[in-house]
Amino acid sequence: MMRILSEIAVTLSASVVMLLMVKGTAVVAFGLMSAWLARRGRAAVRHALLASAFGVLLALPVVSSIAPPVTISVPVAASDSVILPLFDFNLLPPPGQNAPARLGAAPAQQGWLLRSLTVTPLSAMVLDGWFVGIALFAIPVIRGLLQVRSVRRFGLPWRHGQAVAERLAPRAGVGLKSC
Repeated sequence: MMRILSEIAVTLSASVVMLLMVKGTAVVAFGLMSAWLARRGRAAVRHALLASAFGVLLALPVVSSIAPPVTISVPVAASDSVILPLFDFNLLPPPGQNAPARLGAAPAQQGWLLRSLTVTPLSAMVLDGWFVGIALFAIPVIRGLLQVRSVRRFGLPWRHGQAVAERLAPRAGVGLKSC
């Protein structure tokens, strides 16, 4: 189990695209979870939580491209047996060395971000799956926005409801905009 987790960690660290996907998914999950936990609170609180999560999503690629990468060395215990990698991924050459001439490898003269954007079969599959997931979750949102647009465009005012609202609004301290 630890071998699989360590291979996944190495695979993620080899690709900036996969790292951004994981970080973006974590930000969205945290934002939605916090909004769900605040479901009995004020709508302004939920709005602030979701807006801040969206702001972090917008800033994530910019900050990731500007900030230098942090290297963490992890000690590995010596072993007599050879462990083959679970996934096929391209490790980046050290700075100053030429990149291997294989598909998806970038020249070493480019910056660390462009050099690490190599696409491997596993990362391509994960990226495709991630985009399919985004599309599946975006379809109901877009459909709902189109329904709201249709109601606003073709809806008719309800005169009796407007009269009731105008009578109750002063008591509630709310100003109404008439149609």
